Amino acid sequence: MKVPSLGRDPGNDDLDKYGLGFEELNVLNEYGLIISVYNSVREYRLLINNENVLPIIEFWHQRKKWILLPSPNWDKSQEFKLSGIAFSRIGRELYSVVEQQPLEEYTEDLKKFFTERNLTMIEA
Repeated sequence: MKVPSLGRDPGNDDLDKYGLGFEELNVLNEYGLIISVYNSVREYRLLINNENVLPIIEFWHQRKKWILLPSPNWDKSQEFKLSGIAFSRIGRELYSVVEQQPLEEYTEDLKKFFTERNLTMIEA
């Protein structure tokens, strides 16, 4: 589980406008809720069964299921890596029981981030 950093560097306060500034990240790290690498990277392999099927990535965001669909001009050889703040094991467990407050500004910025990479974020 990860909070995408939107191409920014969380260690430089680049997510401060969403309440995840460097100081807040240090506190979460101190409590063992996130891993110490504030901008960890995960590669997502887009699987294509045949040329007529577009790859789909499913993920959860703010307690809702979303999918990423590539645009028609998606380069099938293009790799897709996502960097961001990764939860620790205990952080993932607490995430499932803690009430979340939706942050529409972050959701809209996340959609823009994916659009700039030829991906469309759609609520499933």
